[in-house]
Amino acid sequence: MDFVRLASPWVLAGLLPVWALIGYAFLAPGRHRERRPSRAALACLTAALLLAALAGPSVRVSREGVCPVVLAEDVSPSMPAAAGNRSPTEALAPWTAALPLGQVVLHPFADSAATDVGRGIDEAARALPGTPGIVLLYTDARETRGDAVAAAARLAAAGVQVHAIVPDLRPRDVAVVLLEPAGEAIPGRPVPVLVQLASTVPAEAQVVVARPAVGKTPEQTWKRRVTVDPLAGAVLLFQDAALPAGLYHYDAQVRAPGDVCPENDRATCTVHVGRPQEILYVRGSDGPAALADVLAANAPAGASLRTVPAASAIDGAGASVVVLDNVSAWTLGRGAARRLARRVTDGGLGLLVLGGDAAFAAGGYAESPLEDLLPVSSRTGERPPLDMVLVVDASGSMNETYETTRKLALAKQAVLALRPALGDADRIGIVAFAGEPRVVSPLTPVARWDDLRAQVIGIQAGGGTRITPAVEAAAGLFAPPKEGDKTVRHIMLLSDGRSEDFDVDHLVALCRRGNITVSTVATGTDAYQVHIERLDALAYQSGGKCIVGGLGYLAETFLYNLAHARGEGIREVMRDVQWVRPEPIWRAPGPDPVLVPSYNVTRPKEGADVHWVTAPLGTETDASPLLASWRRGLGKVAAMPWPVGRIQWSNSPRDQAQFAPLLAWLSAQPLPTDWSARLVRRGGACRVRVEERSEAVGKSSAPFVATPLADSGEDAPPVVLEQTAPGIHEGEVAGGTAVVVHRPDDSGAAVTLSAPGRPPPEFERLGVDRAKLEAIVNAGGGRIHASPASLVEAVEHIRARGYKPVGIHLLWAAAAMVVLQVVLRLLGRL
Repeated sequence: MDFVRLASPWVLAGLLPVWALIGYAFLAPGRHRERRPSRAALACLTAALLLAALAGPSVRVSREGVCPVVLAEDVSPSMPAAAGNRSPTEALAPWTAALPLGQVVLHPFADSAATDVGRGIDEAARALPGTPGIVLLYTDARETRGDAVAAAARLAAAGVQVHAIVPDLRPRDVAVVLLEPAGEAIPGRPVPVLVQLASTVPAEAQVVVARPAVGKTPEQTWKRRVTVDPLAGAVLLFQDAALPAGLYHYDAQVRAPGDVCPENDRATCTVHVGRPQEILYVRGSDGPAALADVLAANAPAGASLRTVPAASAIDGAGASVVVLDNVSAWTLGRGAARRLARRVTDGGLGLLVLGGDAAFAAGGYAESPLEDLLPVSSRTGERPPLDMVLVVDASGSMNETYETTRKLALAKQAVLALRPALGDADRIGIVAFAGEPRVVSPLTPVARWDDLRAQVIGIQAGGGTRITPAVEAAAGLFAPPKEGDKTVRHIMLLSDGRSEDFDVDHLVALCRRGNITVSTVATGTDAYQVHIERLDALAYQSGGKCIVGGLGYLAETFLYNLAHARGEGIREVMRDVQWVRPEPIWRAPGPDPVLVPSYNVTRPKEGADVHWVTAPLGTETDASPLLASWRRGLGKVAAMPWPVGRIQWSNSPRDQAQFAPLLAWLSAQPLPTDWSARLVRRGGACRVRVEERSEAVGKSSAPFVATPLADSGEDAPPVVLEQTAPGIHEGEVAGGTAVVVHRPDDSGAAVTLSAPGRPPPEFERLGVDRAKLEAIVNAGGGRIHASPASLVEAVEHIRARGYKPVGIHLLWAAAAMVVLQVVLRLLGRL
């Protein structure tokens, strides 16, 4: 019987001697105390043990006998969307009020579009002060990533139970469940488009499907009203006109009165009609794209050319070849470079990268995903250490705004953007100047970037502008040059050009004495009108570069200047071109290519085919690659590390013709002859189905792989298809714009399928996934509670389990005392 609960075993250890003394003093006969005091004391202690055992004491053995509860509240977008106007605070109030004050800890999780219930469970468990305890879930259990069942099982093994409350989610929601072509899209034939709807209640809705114009094909829009049943949903079929080969985007939207969740009212899909042949020309310079005409004239038959600036979002979907013309890694962006690499390796895209003053090493390729993709390396050796002082104009004019941002704020962002291009051994100093210069930071190792960052953020603008003392202060931060020291000493000056003191000759002489180069960045309209000549003279005469550009491109400008200062820029030397190997692009060497006015220094990688190199010139015996290629996964990549876009190709039709076989090789993608692939829907899931020809079954043991590709965000991982029958392979794939299916040993043969359009996974269905929630709590050793009283009962049960009965131990101790007395009496000691 559990009559007495004690907070600590030491309480019981202290009470037993006290009870024994009381019995010894008042209950033991006087003669026993006088004649045999030891026997009396032992008898009283034995009696105290027996009485304590009869009281049925329990001792708290866990850290928290009160059983703490962490309420893990799902705050992902689907929860408020499905709950309507009722707030979670209102819904959870009865549950928190039922438990003692201070016993419940609220822990929200999944505050992004993706719902990871398993991660929320783990984070809630870390908020528990100890075990045992309870993690109480308030979620619809519609996780889009992670494994909540496994997380709950781990906690149960550690002594923490996972319980749940079923949210009251009764939304009025009409959703687009699926948008896809109804069958194969064949050029010259009508394209049927299927739209599937679902609803939580009977609803009247309007469906609008739109396709934007593509080339000469005009845009098209369809509208239709429909009644959506909550059980059967609704399926609509729209038919587009006969379309030429190409890539077409469809957008479906449903509109219904009272819809509480607009996030799942729209879906988009990309339909591949035939096999699109498009060359996407991405130019990095703002000047005329002279090379575009050359590419268009030498494109494969039926291919079109689309030109976009590098600063825009690059959509490689539907392109057979992407050409990057003097595009820097920082302009392209790391995410876009990763997606481009995935399109090449897993999607069969062809890629041609052209050089210039913002490409390869000068464009930051060495630390970009492009480095692993290209057949030439931008890492040509150890980079020299760098000491650089940034001289930032902090005068009052820098408080003016460019678009919606202050000039000084843009300058700070550009300085902080330099971090990825710097090594820990490099040193950076910062001088801010207005009327007088102020050393914000002396030359400091980049390893202490957090200190540098804090100093940059603290710069304030105000006062006049004097460039001369600012550059003098920057030069003073460098130690005198030492013989044999290869450290690059560089000053980067940013100014909008308004200066009251600018002595160019004095500053040039000062920098030459200190072996210091200076680059200048002129921004603002005043710089264009008055001071640009002096900024350019300072940079040119001190061995640097002067760049006049918009404030919106400051980060790219700083990175470009940094590459130039290190000597990683383009090498300005006229060189002849020499053939090395024509295969696999040409069958035999052709005429000597055009002279190159300059080139980017790179080195070929092992396994790459080098076609052109620089010919020896005097003492220059190096053979730097000018055209190299290789296969990369399913795709092909070629690199021309020289400013191809600066050549006047109109003067040399013979040299123009060199692009025709190159583009044809890059765009060629073999199709499988022994198998076919298609998308099927089963149980609401999208599956890839591959069917082999009967005579090809069993020829290869390699599995089929399906890779979903997306235009933005993170691509889903590849899926290995399972063999479900002889010659039949299937696998479920996530959404995207396309799914590429191939067999690793099939010589690059692949099939590209148009992936169906779906709403975001978080909003595909609203309401509670009861089956998933039950699986989570079963794995976590808990249960789903229908009322606060049920939760209180579970907490009390765990609280009782936190105390261990010790009555039996006290009985054993009393028995031991009796045996001790018997033994001592036999020995004559009592």
